Amino acid sequence: PIPTPTPESPAANLPPQPPATLAATGLMTGLDWVLALGVVALGFLIASFAVTNSDFFMHLATGRLIAEGNYTFGKDPFSFVGGDRTWVNHSWLWDLGLYQLYKSAGGPAIAVAKALAIALAAGFLLLARRPPYSIWPNVVCTGLALLAAAPRFIMNPAIATYLAVAILLYLLI
Repeated sequence: PIPTPTPESPAANLPPQPPATLAATGLMTGLDWVLALGVVALGFLIASFAVTNSDFFMHLATGRLIAEGNYTFGKDPFSFVGGDRTWVNHSWLWDLGLYQLYKSAGGPAIAVAKALAIALAAGFLLLARRPPYSIWPNVVCTGLALLAAAPRFIMNPAIATYLAVAILLYLLI
């Protein structure tokens, strides 16, 4: 049993202590969400640059072959010397989707889709928190992650992986 202070004890004469932290105000919560929107916009802007990597064109050509029905799974259609070897294309679905997007919306839509995917990934990372806690630690960590990964935001299948991992973290937390 815990002893209760008696009126004669010194603990009973102490004034009540103020809370250790300040209560969240509407202004601070609003600023947190403004910063979160800024991080999502940062993700969009960091990833919105022209697609110039050479493997983009290989993925686009593979998607065209799949869409036209001229693709044979297990064979590399672009290799001159490796025609007899088995080649596994792990990103065939990405290739097909990329070609369909390019065919329907054109080249600039590819860069916009990439930037939207990164912005969505940043948004899901920001939402991956327990509701009673503040969002500012997620804002800081997501902003740092975007800055660190910015050189890797080229148009390749890893973009879909970034988005899928962010969605998975949101669903798990």
